[in-house]
Parts: sequence; C-alpha cells; structure tokens
Amino acid sequence: MKIVTITNILIVLCVAIFFAEATLFTNILVFALYYWESPLFTPIQLFSHLFLHGGLAHLGLNMLGLWLFGNAVERVWGWGKFLCFYMVCGLGAAVIYQTVNYYQFQQAIEPLLAAGLSLDTVAEAFSNSQYFPSLPTSADAFVIFSSPVVGASGALYGILVAYACLFPNQKMILIFLPFPIAAKFFMPLLLVIELLSGITGFSLFGQNIAHAAHIGGAITALIILCPLLMKRSRRSQLP
Repeated sequence: MKIVTITNILIVLCVAIFFAEATLFTNILVFALYYWESPLFTPIQLFSHLFLHGGLAHLGLNMLGLWLFGNAVERVWGWGKFLCFYMVCGLGAAVIYQTVNYYQFQQAIEPLLAAGLSLDTVAEAFSNSQYFPSLPTSADAFVIFSSPVVGASGALYGILVAYACLFPNQKMILIFLPFPIAAKFFMPLLLVIELLSGITGFSLFGQNIAHAAHIGGAITALIILCPLLMKRSRRSQLP
C-alpha cells in the first residue's frame, strides 16, 4: 500500500494546521467559513474551512474517516480525480450549508424587521457582537450570522458516498449498531440520521454540528456520481 497519497497528504496538512493554530497563530479563524453576509466572509473560506478543525476529537474522527475511505477511493480513481472530487464536494457542502443558513436567517430576522429595524441596523449590530434579546429569534439570527464553521466533514461525506458507490457490498459499522451493514445501506441510513438531527436539533454525534454541510457534501457527490449510478442501474436490468 502506498504511503504517499493525496489522502495522506490531506491528513498531514490538516493535522499540521491544527497544531500550528494551537501554537503559532491566533487569527486563523479568518479562514473559517462565515455566513456569506457577514463582513468576515471571504470567498477563500469556501475551501479554507476544510483544513481547520474545532478540537482533537473533531480532527481525529474526520482524519480517521478520510484515511479509511479516502485511500480506497483514491486507489480506484487516481490522485487527480480524487482531489478534484474531494474539493468539489467540500465546495458543494459549503454552498448548500450557506443556502440553508440564508433561509433560516431570513426566517429569524422577520420579527426584527417587523419591529421596524432595518437590515443594515441588524447586520451592524450583529457585526459588533450585539443582538436584541427582547425580540424573538434575535439570538438565532445572531448565531447564524456570527458563528464560523470548520472541518473537512462535508468533503468527507462526499468521499463516503463515493465509497458506497464503488464498494456497495463492503461491510461497515455504525457505533450504535451491534452488527455491520453493507455500504449501500450504511450511507442512506447515515444521511437519514443527519437529516433528522438537522430538523430536530437532537444529534447522536454531539452538539454544534453543521448537519446541512454533511448532507450538502453527500448531495454534491450524488450529483457528480449520478451517471455512474445510472450506468450501473441499466447494466443490472439487462437480461
């Protein structure tokens, strides 16, 4: 098995950035992904947030998943196709996450606008770390506007979808299931869990998780891999 792979390089890069952030840099969150209407948002964050992580557990889980599944996918596709797929899935996850946030933000600021506040006034207050406790949903809007997102999870979910497409019958294990299940069933189950977590706010994987980004990475992967899935479906229907 090759040691020098794009997958392993991505892992080393993420680990190096994590420890550099802890020891050398104090303002690395400028590369985290902020809400697109925030003054802290820059387009480079659509990619740079993939290389930042919020703690050792977050880093460890993402890098373990990338090592387990990324290397397998890269062996089939080669490093160039794999890297492009990884980055596009990360971008797709960020765009879908921002879209969901935009919808939620618009809903959250409706009571503020109805109270006579202008959008500029709300944005300026949020930019100065202030919100309006007396108005409903103000705190929710403030959190969306001000909270950055970090992590490779969106891109990783794209890799998981690719793995399930390439190795549909490979057995995989969920922590809370006592038995392994095939990858072709594992991914739909995982996505249902993510969707329910995003809707209900209850998560088996902890709090402060960007479920929309996870689902966004998976959706992006499915769009890219749709021709492969259709081709496989037609082949299975041949007499």
